[in-house]
Amino acid sequence: MGGFYLGFGLSAIMLAQDWIYMALGASFAMAAFARIISILSDKGSSLVNYLLLVVQIALAALPLLYVFGFTQT
Repeated sequence: MGGFYLGFGLSAIMLAQDWIYMALGASFAMAAFARIISILSDKGSSLVNYLLLVVQIALAALPLLYVFGFTQT
């Protein structure tokens, strides 16, 4: 699964279009949402899952904050 995020992130940097950054942020947000569902339904409440959830939320927030104009370029 890591190849998807690496390839998508590199293509977003190379193409530098707002819609691509929005898609990147949305894909990380959906992955974070799926991790929340997994933690709740599979009883996967561990420190590693919570740390990965925080990382995914941060990775989702960064491109979305840029797209919606909350950061300076």
